[in-house]
Amino acid sequence: MDMDGTLTDSMPQWMSVGDKYLIKQGIEPEPDLNDKLKTFSLKQSAEYFRSRYGIDKEWPEIIDGVMAVMDDYYRYDVVLKEGAAEFINYAQGSGVKLCVASSTESAQVRMALEHTGIIGSFEFIITSTESSGKDEPRIFEEALSRLGTEKENTWVVDDAYYALITAKNAGFRTAGIYDESMRADTKKISHLCDIYAENMSDLLEQMR
Repeated sequence: MDMDGTLTDSMPQWMSVGDKYLIKQGIEPEPDLNDKLKTFSLKQSAEYFRSRYGIDKEWPEIIDGVMAVMDDYYRYDVVLKEGAAEFINYAQGSGVKLCVASSTESAQVRMALEHTGIIGSFEFIITSTESSGKDEPRIFEEALSRLGTEKENTWVVDDAYYALITAKNAGFRTAGIYDESMRADTKKISHLCDIYAENMSDLLEQMR
């Protein structure tokens, strides 16, 4: 299972973290900052802050500052998406093995799962830092190996089209979850996946 946008309602925070970082530096962000940063890597975003806003810090220090904003959010404020707790409880009660496969840093994933009280529901956490990005199947294959399940009976649950198409092409069953951040890809995701759900409650009803 993916975390951001699937288990947790955290994508809006990622969309606004640049604004919040700049405000903490005493800088008023431009109105369309989030749109400009959409396709930027963290390093590119940091370099943009240096050039556009004159922040006198090296890019690694800027990234650390941005991640500190996210750390606080995951540690204290993150919430589960609708139906996530119910879905997890039902899966556990049915003997289904669960793991988290995330592009977010491992420490942040743990903070979020601890804060929401669901960390004990998962066999393990695997992240792109220790494996691959979700544009490659390795992260899903390694999760499968650690779960010890058959691929044809293993589902990848995610909100992102690029992750779901990777999993689908690798032979996994796929369940797409709606998230506002991926609204533009809704039609593609619904056509691609074995199951498409508006939220985790809807997914539970379809998978029962």
